[in-house]
Amino acid sequence: MNVSEAAKAFRAIAEATEPEKLPSLTPVELYEHRNALIGLRRLVAVSGLDAALCEQRIHLLQLEIDSRQAEDRHEQNQSLGRKTLFWARWAVLAAVAVPIVIVLLQDTRISSFLRARPSRASPASSPTPTATVAASATPTVTESPSESPQASATP
Repeated sequence: MNVSEAAKAFRAIAEATEPEKLPSLTPVELYEHRNALIGLRRLVAVSGLDAALCEQRIHLLQLEIDSRQAEDRHEQNQSLGRKTLFWARWAVLAAVAVPIVIVLLQDTRISSFLRARPSRASPASSPTPTATVAASATPTVTESPSESPQASATP
């Protein structure tokens, strides 16, 4: 590309990338214009065109690209946050409601276990336990020690 073609391309890109026109450009157009200006940077400086304007537009296009990417990431994060909050609410509801429903459904079974039931056998037919005392062996008396023989008198 010669200098005159570079100057013509630069003017077209500079006009297309005026700050008020940036919101109407697609992300692909932003990338193409930025990359074209980066390629023309050296030729613009050699040709005597406004190199500062070229650098400014490159910077402006990069800021617009970054801004749009940040907005896209923010929207994605917000969407993910809404979905997470939605499912977290359902999880809390399930964690609270399911045990309550189970208890309510089983209330009759649980309460039947807790009630005191009368004995089915009638009191007359059931034997009453009686206290019995076991006969204990009587203690035996031991014989007392025999008297010791008296000493005989010796003459």
